[in-house]
Amino acid sequence: MESTLQVVLEYIVRLSIFEYCDATQKFKEFFRGIALFSDNIEEIAEQIRKNVFWAVKGNAKAYKKKLKGIEQVLRITTENKLNRFRMMLLKNTLKMFVSEKFNRSMPVFLPYLKKWKIR
Repeated sequence: MESTLQVVLEYIVRLSIFEYCDATQKFKEFFRGIALFSDNIEEIAEQIRKNVFWAVKGNAKAYKKKLKGIEQVLRITTENKLNRFRMMLLKNTLKMFVSEKFNRSMPVFLPYLKKWKIR
């Protein structure tokens, strides 16, 4: 069972890849009909395969070449997006950790700070 946050992050990654990524825009015509909320990744892949098949009018060589290009760009783009999200989440996690430690230590520290005299 996935949490709501996992579902949201997965949707954001899919949306960024299929709608807003510059690298995948040249394949935008093949992304028509994709249900970004779909739980079934095979369903998304099948829709892309169908779109490519119809675009190349059934030409087997063109079909394989186009699918290979799409697969390569999607693999690289997805890896980059996931790495960026991991870094962003790690950065925010570290910020929250430091902030939490700071907020917990300040009430203990403040009385001592007030005793210091600045000359």
